[in-house]
Amino acid sequence: MKIAMIGGGSVGQTLGAKFLANGYNVMIGVRDVSAADLGKPRDNAETLLAWQTRTGGSVGTMAQAAAHGDIVFNVTAGQASLAALDLAGAQNIAGKVLIDVANALDF
Repeated sequence: MKIAMIGGGSVGQTLGAKFLANGYNVMIGVRDVSAADLGKPRDNAETLLAWQTRTGGSVGTMAQAAAHGDIVFNVTAGQASLAALDLAGAQNIAGKVLIDVANALDF
């Protein structure tokens, strides 16, 4: 089964790594997939390049991840969820299970 994580922070990385460890195919979706952005430190999480190397998971755009997944997880910060899901594309989410684990955190 293919799993999409919309968001590449600590929640997406943690859930994604666990799904990968249990045999699922996981793609994390983020806004910017440039090498520079994938190598940047993320709040409370490793870089996405390090995550890919450690887990064998993949990273793409939010639309690519949503299209990839049989199940889609929204793991963004709550205030960014609607914009992120818009970038994922309604056509890529239609007919799929969408699990929302977003948190409206105010730092």
